[in-house]
Amino acid sequence: MKEFEAGMDRATAPGEGRKVVIQLFLTYFFFCKSLAYSWFVDNSWYLYMVPWKGVSAAETNDYFTVVRAPWAIKPLWAMLSDAVPIQGYRKRWYIVLSGVMATTALVFYLVFDLPVRGGVMVFFLFVASTSFCDSMTQARYTVLMNKANSASVVSFVWGLLNLGGLLSFMNYSIDIVPASFSHKILPLLALPMCVPFLYPAAKNWLAEPQEPSDCESIKANYKLFTLSIITATCALGGVIVQLNTGPIEVFGVEARWIGCFYYLGAAATCLTSCQLFLPKTIALPAIYMFLCRALYLNVGNQLQFYYTADANCFTNIETGYGPMFSLSYYNTASGYGGTIATLGGVALFDRYIQFWKVRQAFWVTTAVNCCTAVLDVMLIERWTQRMAGRDPTVEGENNQVFDMLFFVLGAQAIDRLVDMLDNMPSTVLIGKLCPQGMEAQVFSILAALSNFGSSIGYVNGSIVQLAMGITLSSSTVEIEGIKLKNFDCANPMRGPISSLGWLKLIGVFFLPLTTVPFTWVCLPDLYLDEDFHAQDHGVELEANGQQPADAMLKKSGSVALTNTAMSKSSLMVGRSGDFIL
Repeated sequence: MKEFEAGMDRATAPGEGRKVVIQLFLTYFFFCKSLAYSWFVDNSWYLYMVPWKGVSAAETNDYFTVVRAPWAIKPLWAMLSDAVPIQGYRKRWYIVLSGVMATTALVFYLVFDLPVRGGVMVFFLFVASTSFCDSMTQARYTVLMNKANSASVVSFVWGLLNLGGLLSFMNYSIDIVPASFSHKILPLLALPMCVPFLYPAAKNWLAEPQEPSDCESIKANYKLFTLSIITATCALGGVIVQLNTGPIEVFGVEARWIGCFYYLGAAATCLTSCQLFLPKTIALPAIYMFLCRALYLNVGNQLQFYYTADANCFTNIETGYGPMFSLSYYNTASGYGGTIATLGGVALFDRYIQFWKVRQAFWVTTAVNCCTAVLDVMLIERWTQRMAGRDPTVEGENNQVFDMLFFVLGAQAIDRLVDMLDNMPSTVLIGKLCPQGMEAQVFSILAALSNFGSSIGYVNGSIVQLAMGITLSSSTVEIEGIKLKNFDCANPMRGPISSLGWLKLIGVFFLPLTTVPFTWVCLPDLYLDEDFHAQDHGVELEANGQQPADAMLKKSGSVALTNTAMSKSSLMVGRSGDFIL
């Protein structure tokens, strides 16, 4: 930590590094993608949609593409801040504005009982504020990362993002309030988490220099701004399509095919635009990160339904009775298991992986991540119960303690560990590719493409679920004044494995494995801590008849990349190899 703070001092001014550390802590521990985000979006979304509104798992998954769309609209935020600085600051006051937006969204959610689409838009506004804050803060700490010559800021931020999981026991608060308020208790707790980072942001503790308004940057970098408009427009179009279209029957499957066709067409448009407006050194990694996300079928809402459904859901399912976790346990176990695992992932990345070659860092973690799908399949197929000597087809025979331990220490922990090791190299790679002075714009474009790919994964995950005959839905019926939950569940067997098991294997094992060969086509043969655009690489490219990256960027209308090299230091291990707390 002392080494990290010293690096921030070098990047700003003596004594100012601590202020940077404090603002990053208040932003990424309490608000941005951490406590407030986790309690509201991650843990309250399912509570709001399924138990409260009675929406099916597939529809919940589809609507989540709307909720998370702001992550693909990040280029719009970056373009706005670059083109219209407030009092000469392109990050400072926009970060403050994001906190105001988030607070407004939470108050609106807590005060009003909205219809489904209205609730979806409130979640959308909150995620928009978070992505706004993240985009501005990422752009600034990317500058500091390059100046400090160390990628440890990434390890620090990702560590903070997961420390909030240590407070996952707060999920049990949903059990101590009336059912009609259970979907609001965590957002109520999230509300004060949106405030602490506002003071240091307003006081400019990220040490952003004040610059006069300069619209010339738009003219000089018109290709980047054009690409930003294209990616943001495609993402916003997806929101409109998902909210205003319903399921239609295609190939005998009734699903949101219009959304699927739209996202595939929009993806083709975005990827083609990358080839036109970005140099090859940036465009190819962007394509790779997009493919990694698009070929990973996101079925998290479906699995949460399966893991938390009661016995009535499993009466006609051949694999037997599911784990039947409570929602409070599911969220808490996910929080603790995921936190411990991801902190381990941060430590592994900071100690070892940040010094690997780029290609190795990606294909190894992708391959290992694919293998973790087997752990979820073991729970879905109830093999865990047969290992414990129980018959899962007999009601009351399940050893739920065994399921709980396997879930938190097995599938949940290892899956999150490897997911972290897969995400952190992406963050460093994007940061190293960003041109000086245009960090927010390029970072947001590359991150948006990756998030746009995830949206395709959600939409296609729901379609594949329905195509395989998997039904996961529930509704509340009132009989003689008593409210009862009515389940409609189906999970047909396809050979020795059920359809839900195959869905997990297809989406998390087989399809992601197809991206491994692309690491040798799309990613640079360099080390993660290496200068991607050093002069010696430019000489090597010229010797091979290619243009150096800096020249390519100038031709693309961007500015030259910084010529800095990451030193082999980390949060825990300094240059001399000493252990540093």
